[in-house]
Amino acid sequence: MKMRTTPTHIYFWHGPLSNWSKPSHFIGADAFRELMTLLAPLGIAHPRPDDPISHLLCCHRYNCGEQWMMAVKAWFFGDVPRLRAILEAWEPKDQKAIGRDVTPFSAEEWNTICVPAVTAGTLARAEANPALCKLLLDSGDRQFVEGSPVDRIWGVGLRYDDPRIDDQRNWRGRNLLGTSHALTRTILRSRGR
Repeated sequence: MKMRTTPTHIYFWHGPLSNWSKPSHFIGADAFRELMTLLAPLGIAHPRPDDPISHLLCCHRYNCGEQWMMAVKAWFFGDVPRLRAILEAWEPKDQKAIGRDVTPFSAEEWNTICVPAVTAGTLARAEANPALCKLLLDSGDRQFVEGSPVDRIWGVGLRYDDPRIDDQRNWRGRNLLGTSHALTRTILRSRGR
């Protein structure tokens, strides 16, 4: 596991906090319930829970958070063929590649729902994986930081062990995965976990 903990941060790349981690499967219906709860206050139009495309999203056991995130992307934009392809793909890199081709696509709309989507998946992952749940809950108030040198959206564009990562002014990315983990931790704690 590539992880470094300081009194204020948890820097990670790969391992159990990664969206590509496949330690245990989680049920789509569980993640979907979380997603509906997180999307409700945003007031964004999306497929109804009783739509056939929602049934596809719910009736699958996801092997990792990446598969869930890409499936939600296809669901949200109504791309049934790509949703089916994502559900059939086993490797996260393949799931991501298929997800990049979702059409139609609006970056503005996706940017509004991507963190709630990943948070819903992480909540379901944590419920299915006690070790992940414990890691999130035992993190105190530390900030989660995906220290990936190649990801400037979900990570910060620096390696987890690069000394420059300790100063947030050096970050080259948005750290959306870290944001999602912090939201997940808050929700788990609010439920008495």
